Amino acid sequence: MHPERIAPALAAFALTILTPLELAAQAPVRLPDQPGTVPDERPPFPPKRATVPLAPIAIAPVSGVARGSAYGAGLALSWAQGGASLARPPAAQHFVVCIGPAAAAGACAWPGQYNMPVASVPSTAYVHPQFGQQPGVRAYTWRLPGAATANLLDRDLAWSVGACTSTSTATCSFSARRDLYWSTRNLTKPDFQNVRRTSGSATGGMTMSITGDNAGDSATGPFRVSVQFLEALTDGRTQRCIEDVNAAGLADTDLVIFRSGASQELWSLPRDGAGRRVAPGVAGISRPPQAMPPTDVSVSDVPANTATAMLAQNVGFSFSWGSPPAPYKRFIGVIKLDANDDVREWDESDNGKGECLDAVTRT
Repeated sequence: MHPERIAPALAAFALTILTPLELAAQAPVRLPDQPGTVPDERPPFPPKRATVPLAPIAIAPVSGVARGSAYGAGLALSWAQGGASLARPPAAQHFVVCIGPAAAAGACAWPGQYNMPVASVPSTAYVHPQFGQQPGVRAYTWRLPGAATANLLDRDLAWSVGACTSTSTATCSFSARRDLYWSTRNLTKPDFQNVRRTSGSATGGMTMSITGDNAGDSATGPFRVSVQFLEALTDGRTQRCIEDVNAAGLADTDLVIFRSGASQELWSLPRDGAGRRVAPGVAGISRPPQAMPPTDVSVSDVPANTATAMLAQNVGFSFSWGSPPAPYKRFIGVIKLDANDDVREWDESDNGKGECLDAVTRT
C-alpha cells in the first residue's frame, strides 16, 4: 500500500476508539428477552429505606397462665426491639401497648391502651437464650398500672406491643399477638389430716380428712378434689414402702407414685449411664390392680389467702386382708386438688401429693 494512503486510514480509525468513560456514558444495549437468557435488570442496592422501626418481639409472659394480684401489682410485660437491618429502619421513638380481653382483641393500633416514649422504659442489652447477646437489640420491661387493670384479672387476655417513630399507627410496626390468662388463684399444700385406722380379721379400713390452701388473692370458686388409695409394695423386714425403683423383685408394670402425686410405670423411667432406673421423689410403688377407685369430693370455694382449709372430711375406704398370714398393709394416698381443672391457677404443678401412709396391722 502506498504511504500516502495509510496515514488518512489510521487517522479515521483512531476517531472510532472511545475512552472507558465515554463507553460508560453510552446507552446500554438491550437485547430482547428470550427463553434461557437473563434480563439485564438488577435490584437497587442498597435496599430501599424502611419507613417503620423493626417490629418488637414479645418475650414475657409467654402464652399461658401468668400470676396476677388483686392488690394492684400490675403484670410485667417484656419485649425485645432493635438490631441491624439492610433496610435501614428508623429508630423507635415511642412504644404502644395493646392489652385486653382476648375475645374482643383486634389489631393493635396507636394509641392502644398505653403508650410511652422509648426512653422512659427501662431496658438492658438483649441476650438470646441460645445465641447470646444480640448487637443493637434491647430488652424492655414495663409494668401495667395495677389499679387500672383490675378488670383484666382471671380472664383470657391478648397483648401486643408496637414500636413507632411518631404518634401515628402508620409509623409503627407491631409484635405478634400473645394470649395469656392472668390468674389470682392458686391451690396448694394438699395434706392428710386426722387419720384413723380400723382392722379386723377379714377387713380393714382408714378414714381421714383432706386439707389444702389458696395462696392467691381471689377466692377459687367451686372445684373437685380427688382422693385415691393404692396398696404399696413393702419391705418385709422394715415394713416400709419400697421407694427404690431398682429394688429386687419389681415388675415392669409396677406403678411408681411420686410425692408430687404423679405416677409412672416402672418400665418407662429413664436410666443412667450404668443402666439403673432414675426416679427422684418417690412416695411408693404399687402393683396393679391393687388400687381403690378414686373418691371425688365437691368443694364450693376456698377464700383468698386461706391456709389449711378443710376440703374434705372423713374420706374413708375399706379393704380385704385376703388369705393369711399377711400381718399388715401399707397404702399410698394420692390427693389431687382441682382434679377436673376447674380453677385457672398461676401454678398448676403444686396441686397434688402422694404419701406412704402408716401401716394398718391385722387383728
